[in-house]
Amino acid sequence: MESTKVAELLFEALAGCDDDAVRKLCTRNFRASQNGGAAMDLETLLGFNAAVHKVVRDFRYENSVRSATASGFVEEHAVRGTLADGGRLASRSAWSPI
Repeated sequence: MESTKVAELLFEALAGCDDDAVRKLCTRNFRASQNGGAAMDLETLLGFNAAVHKVVRDFRYENSVRSATASGFVEEHAVRGTLADGGRLASRSAWSPI
């Protein structure tokens, strides 16, 4: 499977909070960085994703742009959802496996 297809399926699984699908798409030694921050392993990513889903309703990614790289892919996307107080989550994020 092409790395950009893996990226598409990975972010669909993350948006759907589907840990099993995420695990199937990632290698055991998976590590990624969000917005140039500290590297996350798979368990950290899943924990972070679960925490986000607890506080953001209708969490989703929009306007994704992804490219294949030597190490997998890089993706930039809009992050959208509704916060508990009714406010809107609207930000940009970039991800890259490392």
